[in-house]
Amino acid sequence: MKVFRSLFPALLAVSLMAGNVFASHYDYLTDLSAEWIANPNRLATTSGADAAVYNPAGTAFMNNGLYFNVSNQTILNFYSAEVASDYPGDFKESKSHKPSPVVPNVFLVYKQDDWSAFAMVNLITGTGSFNYANGLPSVNEKIRIAATSGLYGPLSAQLVDQVITGPADASASAKIQNSRLLGTINCEVRGAGIAPAIGGAYKFNNMFAASLSVRYLTSIKSSKATFVRGGKNGLDLNILEAEMKATGITPVVGLNIRPADALNVGFSFEAPTKLEYEIDIKKDLSVNHIVSAAGGKPDGGKYRFDLPGKVNFGVEYAVTNDFKVMASGIYYLSKWMKMEKFDSTGKKVDIDKKSHSYEIGAGFEWKFIQNVAWTGGIVWDYINQPEENISDELFKNNCLNVGTGFSIDANDRTKFTIGFMRNFYPDLKRSNGAEAANGSFAVVSGKSVPLTSKYDETYHKESWVVAVGMQYNFL
Repeated sequence: MKVFRSLFPALLAVSLMAGNVFASHYDYLTDLSAEWIANPNRLATTSGADAAVYNPAGTAFMNNGLYFNVSNQTILNFYSAEVASDYPGDFKESKSHKPSPVVPNVFLVYKQDDWSAFAMVNLITGTGSFNYANGLPSVNEKIRIAATSGLYGPLSAQLVDQVITGPADASASAKIQNSRLLGTINCEVRGAGIAPAIGGAYKFNNMFAASLSVRYLTSIKSSKATFVRGGKNGLDLNILEAEMKATGITPVVGLNIRPADALNVGFSFEAPTKLEYEIDIKKDLSVNHIVSAAGGKPDGGKYRFDLPGKVNFGVEYAVTNDFKVMASGIYYLSKWMKMEKFDSTGKKVDIDKKSHSYEIGAGFEWKFIQNVAWTGGIVWDYINQPEENISDELFKNNCLNVGTGFSIDANDRTKFTIGFMRNFYPDLKRSNGAEAANGSFAVVSGKSVPLTSKYDETYHKESWVVAVGMQYNFL
């Protein structure tokens, strides 16, 4: 326990810098081992220690031994949010192209006769780490409007110009409409959930095994906006920083069925995870924290954004001794989870429009020469995210995962895996996409100040992955 307490902060720091991006739900991640990158269809596997997360009951069908499995993913991703011509500010597109060189996964499985015990640490949730050098549309617009309205006090004049086209007595709305930022906004967005888990499985006979495990999740989301201006009157100022944190416990039950020597079926159910996030506004230079509140982050506010229940199902069939095929499916029970958010007035509202999500896929493994196997697979992630739940800080496009790789049995105890993956994301579009409708106001010193407006956005994603892993059996 002392070792875990020492390692946990380091693992959490790594996870906040990492860039996991594959998910078939708003906040779930599925890339949890190098073996999965090489073939994203492992829900019926019994051949690796990562079965502890993909097919936990299947660990009871592994050979006896003490298995240690560690892997790392290096992810190259590109994110962008493009606004349409109805965007009111002087801005067209935000981009983040930040590689994530270290995304670790660790598994430990002990198998003895009819039972097994396992432990693991994974990154189960999160957006990863992104850096938008030219800001995000929603953040830029709120800062511009607030500065134009004088809500940054004496600093306001340093953030925006005061140009008004038209008569000198132009209205406040005309002033806001024609202002522009005098520098750029650098936005950093991070999100990760590190989840240690323990469990065990028991094999009742040569056909059936069952498992029970529990996972403890610590989820942290953060965002930071820095105003940057060069030249003689240069400025580099952190003007907005927020952090949201929640913890939750998830029980997981599993069943493995082997009706024939060549056929294996894996099933598991992950219960819903209750997550109540608490908002900590570490910095907001606007009057009364108006900018963070208008963005749905009132200081000290608490809101629910749970993980849904999740059903995993996989089939693996050995066509010959050297060739296997497999299929997998995941179904997310999104409609039966609690999701809340704050509107621009600080009122907490339920997110009623939720839709079930799923992923389906198929793959293969071919041992084409002694001790070397080629594996590959494809998975379609249908996230089915309602437009109302999308923002430029949290968006998950539908995704086609295509993976391939090789496993090498160096000896009876050691196996190496290398995997490659390309992810294809159709563009995701949001219409009239501000967090609140036109006409939302904040009242400051008796004055109503508009803080949001409507505009259309399109979200783009691209990613490539290389993963390496090693498994060693100590016994």
